[in-house]
Amino acid sequence: MVLEKAHWWLPRRRCGCCQKITTAAAPWAQAGSVVYGPDINAAAVLLSSEGNVPAGRTAALMEALLGTPVSSGFAARALARLADRLRAAGFDEAMKNALRAEDVLCGDETVRHEAPCDRAEVKRLRRPAVAAAGLKLRAA
Repeated sequence: MVLEKAHWWLPRRRCGCCQKITTAAAPWAQAGSVVYGPDINAAAVLLSSEGNVPAGRTAALMEALLGTPVSSGFAARALARLADRLRAAGFDEAMKNALRAEDVLCGDETVRHEAPCDRAEVKRLRRPAVAAAGLKLRAA
């Protein structure tokens, strides 16, 4: 990954009535802020979400692996920026609708997989989660 420096000349205009000065927005950010772009932001999301890596460690890994020094604040906000964009695009509602449309749904969020000894126990454990999502549990 190669970093590029981009200098944006942002036009500024003063209102003739109220004298307020407005500056054009730079791509990916507000005027005057540092912008890393989508690739560096994606790397921060990947590192911080895949292994539950803390923000400070994510920033250190990005500098070590990519040669890109970023702040821990940038790394911490990467997931929030992604969540904001997904929310604005309607991802949550689309995912809920897609999951509700399925006949059978199974999800396991445990860190260590410990299966119960018998199938009846598996059904008993899954039933509350499935019912909470408004889904039906099909007998196997």
